[in-house]
Amino acid sequence: MKIVFIVLMSVCLWMPASESQAAVYQWVDDKGVVHFTDNADKIPSKYLNKVRERESVNGSVTVTPSTVQPSKQPDRGDTVDRAPVREDEGVWRSRFSGLREEKKQVERGLVAKKEKLATLRRKKAAYGRGSDRTAYYDQYAEIERDETRIKELEQRLRDLDAEAGRAGVPLEWRQ
Repeated sequence: MKIVFIVLMSVCLWMPASESQAAVYQWVDDKGVVHFTDNADKIPSKYLNKVRERESVNGSVTVTPSTVQPSKQPDRGDTVDRAPVREDEGVWRSRFSGLREEKKQVERGLVAKKEKLATLRRKKAAYGRGSDRTAYYDQYAEIERDETRIKELEQRLRDLDAEAGRAGVPLEWRQ
């Protein structure tokens, strides 16, 4: 009975924590620079009608300027530096570079494996041993797995590029 109680209490305590997520707001200024913040008080008043609440971790999206309610603080004017917040530039760059690097490694290994397959093909034809046939077909299967992996990585890169386009990520971050 105590175990059931402990499990239920753990679940009850865990659930509210998993649903609480900070909102991230995005807006574009007059110069076309995209800004992000998790503090609605930092949004300049003239951009409040252009604010979008960004996608949360759980995938839900809310796009309403009326959800952003600035606090009753005096207008700070232009004395505060309003540099764009680009906290996620490194994340986008690393996601793209990680996929591209993995694809390059698989492609480099594929060249060597194809050369080995050609050697195994000659051995299989010349000697006709069962071990040569087995090695040839194993190598062939490994090459097929690598080619499938390359196609998967290319598709993931296309999907990531589409996601970045929807998120308004600059092209130079995708390199």
